[in-house]
Amino acid sequence: MEKDRPVEKSWMPMYLRAYDAVDEIKASVEAACPGIVSCADILALAARDSTTISGGFSFPMPTGRRDALVSIVYDYTDLEHDVPSPYFKLQTLIDSFTSRGLGVDDLVALSGAHSFGRSQCFDVADRLYPSPAYPTTDQTMNATYADELKKVCPSRRSSYGAGDHIVLNNNRVTDPNVLSNQYYSNVLSGQVLFVSDQTLTSRNDTAAKVAFYAGNPLAWKVRFAAGLVKMGGLHVLTGTQGEIRKVCSAANNQPQ
Repeated sequence: MEKDRPVEKSWMPMYLRAYDAVDEIKASVEAACPGIVSCADILALAARDSTTISGGFSFPMPTGRRDALVSIVYDYTDLEHDVPSPYFKLQTLIDSFTSRGLGVDDLVALSGAHSFGRSQCFDVADRLYPSPAYPTTDQTMNATYADELKKVCPSRRSSYGAGDHIVLNNNRVTDPNVLSNQYYSNVLSGQVLFVSDQTLTSRNDTAAKVAFYAGNPLAWKVRFAAGLVKMGGLHVLTGTQGEIRKVCSAANNQPQ
């Protein structure tokens, strides 16, 4: 998140917003207790709190993380692997998760976060229009849902145009702004945007987990919370490692 350097937030697949909210939180925390709360902890707690606001459930999130001294964007391969693509199929997703200490259970449970959020037409174009990946409309997508998306998204183009950036709600079926297990029912009915969502039904064990969570909202909430805490504990800096940044957009030894 450092200024004047190629950093994580400038990498297109991140699609992140609300950096101003992070800056406001950090400023308030620094005013109350300077040099104590890291940006890494702020992000982890914000993820937990957004779950509470959008999903109606809360859980403890461990703290004590410290911030990195440099951006990790220079290791592009690692960053790309850390942020699975919406085009990933099941085995690639599993490989990505397991290489970072997360399992198949975590993959299926955390995918439920796609019950809300936003995407853009170019992320779903391969599934709607002929492409090397799909010579026709992706047959795993519900036909009515595909027709609805085609009305919103332009024909596939050789290069991205303004229409490719039309914003879509991840869940246009029901409650697009609510975090819930409805996502799993949408996966089962073929009404999800991404290849990485629909592919969860391509193997018996993951399809069974999808069906289980579709019918058991409490079980999903418990497993989602556990997965989010687990993910938030991966490869963290603690103790004397790293630093506590004064502002989240720059390391302490960098211009702010």
